[in-house]
Amino acid sequence: MQNANRSFRLTGSRKKFIDDFNALRASSYGFLKEYLHSHPEMNLPADFASQFFRKGRRNGPATVDDLDVEIATVEKDLASLRDQRSAVFAKQEAEAKVKAESDMKVKERLIAMAKSAADEAMKRLQALQSKI
Repeated sequence: MQNANRSFRLTGSRKKFIDDFNALRASSYGFLKEYLHSHPEMNLPADFASQFFRKGRRNGPATVDDLDVEIATVEKDLASLRDQRSAVFAKQEAEAKVKAESDMKVKERLIAMAKSAADEAMKRLQALQSKI
């Protein structure tokens, strides 16, 4: 029984089915890669062909092409995040500047009001002293 199971997995119809499926998958991937390069006017992403296949655990080591596609995807995501960060930072800087300017104007108004009150108090003091 164990030998029959081993034969089925290693040389039998299961092995043939998996080999045929992998050949179809490889030829489909090749067609999609060729399509990507033959139609540059469509501005397709570098990982166009890979998008048609499930991602996840692999049974073998990744290929250089797979890693290049992954690196390109991560770099694109990183660039997008950096752009978002720059926009948020610029917005925060602008808001902080507006707040600082607003705070400065409030302080200047308070100083002007205090000076006016002090001038008024000084005039009253001088008026009272002149009466003495």
